[in-house]
Amino acid sequence: MTKQYISPKDTAEDAELLNLRITIGRPVDVAKMPPSIEKLIPYFLENIRDNPSPSKIRAEVIPKLEQLIEQFPTLAVLYNYLVAALERLGEHEKLAVLLKEQYQKNPDYLFARINYAHQLLRQGGIEEIPEIFAHTFALQTLYPQRKEFHVTEVIAFCTFMALYQDTLEYKSASEAWIDLASSVAPGHPEIKKFASLVKNKQLVLWQKTKPRKDSGQEHFPPSTLLVFATPEQDLIDIITPMLPIPCTILPHTAENLKTQGIFIHSKTQVSITSVFDGGHEGGVICTIEHPAMENDKRNLAISITHVIIKPKHKAEMRVQAYQRKRIAQLKRENG
Repeated sequence: MTKQYISPKDTAEDAELLNLRITIGRPVDVAKMPPSIEKLIPYFLENIRDNPSPSKIRAEVIPKLEQLIEQFPTLAVLYNYLVAALERLGEHEKLAVLLKEQYQKNPDYLFARINYAHQLLRQGGIEEIPEIFAHTFALQTLYPQRKEFHVTEVIAFCTFMALYQDTLEYKSASEAWIDLASSVAPGHPEIKKFASLVKNKQLVLWQKTKPRKDSGQEHFPPSTLLVFATPEQDLIDIITPMLPIPCTILPHTAENLKTQGIFIHSKTQVSITSVFDGGHEGGVICTIEHPAMENDKRNLAISITHVIIKPKHKAEMRVQAYQRKRIAQLKRENG
């Protein structure tokens, strides 16, 4: 049996993803939601992603989602919330049925294609995957009527294709897809995880591994994880278009920098010139630029919790909200 289910000439380079217009902010499917549904998004994110309670998910969240899906059967994004909820509960049998149902009802929805394709890989149905993607690796070919894609769509597509190629043992093609995803969203935690698995030849093993229901282990399909982006990625998506952002640094941070030979007064305005995801340990990291550092070849990168955004700047409230949650999280984890 040949492994060339999709032509081997269709590599990451042929996909030409970098020629697409890639957007951040609200995904298209969220922007098109009825207002009555969109206002429920914070509720779903809070109870499925941020502070999940299995009993509440089972008794309240899932029934609410099922009711909404019955009311809005063509609103494909609702299925993604339900997928994530079932994953939280470790309901893999129900999840398998839902993923197939989601794809059958919304076969043109990119996340439905990707979620179902992941399910097929887990179940050994790799021969069916080319048909799901219309025998192409190019988003432009798959959706010729679209001129732009949200960053979460591109990352989900790239990471799945990396997994698919790795399953077929096309290692160089798998690595090319990861490189492509990295160029679209440098520092994204999901891409870092995939890159490490590809490098250590553990990607297929990871895909086939399922946690026990009582393990507490998160095992989201990558596309679902991306729909439920981390608080870090949420903030990065929102404030990146606002860069550079004026700010000052906290007094204790200024004192610590002095020990490294970097002298910036806590009342001196500096600029955040870039932001990236430092993962669970680092949170949102920002690169600081200041005229006093023009001749200093070192890059000053600190946690965004160590800065004060200039009052009344449009990023101020967003950053402050993240800072409060991040600091509270660190306090809980450190006792």
